[in-house]
Amino acid sequence: IVNNYLNSGNKSDSLAFLQGMAGTIVKLQMPNIKSLDGKIVNKAELEFYVREFDNDDPAFKPVSNILLAEKNSSGKYVSISDVIIAVSNGAEAGLNKYFGGTVVEESVNGVKLLKYKMNVSAHLQKMIQGKSDDSIYLTVYRRPESANRVALYGTGSIRPPKLKITYTDSIL
Repeated sequence: IVNNYLNSGNKSDSLAFLQGMAGTIVKLQMPNIKSLDGKIVNKAELEFYVREFDNDDPAFKPVSNILLAEKNSSGKYVSISDVIIAVSNGAEAGLNKYFGGTVVEESVNGVKLLKYKMNVSAHLQKMIQGKSDDSIYLTVYRRPESANRVALYGTGSIRPPKLKITYTDSIL
């Protein structure tokens, strides 16, 4: 399915593909995030809806967990601080409780939709302060071990990703 989109010449942002092993990762840029300079992030959540295909092979279930990473000064992918904080509270249990990134089902007007929701509060604060660049990368949890994949609705789709932020003005 991915080849049909990547090799079609269509450069729209309607879909993003994520797969484990040596598969694809997703780069997400937030070029206007520094416009929140002077704000203190109380909570920030990133949400992605899953695009399901009728003709997809049922053996390839959606990725069970998505992690977020950034590139360090050596160009290597490293987990964002929200993931590190969650994992320090117990690998999978901490991820589920404090970070999220697991696929959940919700019903919208009687239609079953799958969605991922991730806590990005600490990392977003770093981005606002200029301590991290404006890009984050979606990757599969235990990527070398998982062949699962998922198509996510992109920014140019009917169900674009959402960044929900609650913040306070800095008193300094």
